[in-house]
Amino acid sequence: FLALGEAGLLVSGFLWTWLRSLPVHYRFDLEALGQAVVVAVAFSVGNLGLYHFSKRLGYPSEVHAFFEQEVLPLLRHIRVLELVLLVLVVGAGEELFFRGVLQEEIGLLGASILFGVLHGPSRPLWPLAIWATLMGVLFGILYQVTENLVVPTLAHAIYDGVAIC
Repeated sequence: FLALGEAGLLVSGFLWTWLRSLPVHYRFDLEALGQAVVVAVAFSVGNLGLYHFSKRLGYPSEVHAFFEQEVLPLLRHIRVLELVLLVLVVGAGEELFFRGVLQEEIGLLGASILFGVLHGPSRPLWPLAIWATLMGVLFGILYQVTENLVVPTLAHAIYDGVAIC
């Protein structure tokens, strides 16, 4: 179901860019892949460090419980091919919709805040929403700096894959 929702974002993004004639800059080459890997590794190290540091502090316990009781059981038995397809669809759908479409329409901060709010869907998960908002800002800046949607898309997919593993 997650992949279907994310595929919906991808289709919505394609339709929106077509209907509004929004320019989406993308190119896949070794430079883009290298940039994405470097960024994904940096984001993943930061994410894992923050997760384990906050786990030691016991805060925010709601976020840890959400991952351990809700997210991990859904992904525990995922096959490698399913994981690859999932993270590619998530990365492509979210980056096209939030960076390629919304960032063009409502700006970096607006798109990033919406991205964050949708990743922390309840009040107890507000730390997750803040983290996702920060990640949205970083992915948005990455898109602006590289002028290539492939870079944040691949970085997002790799980051999510590492986080799931």
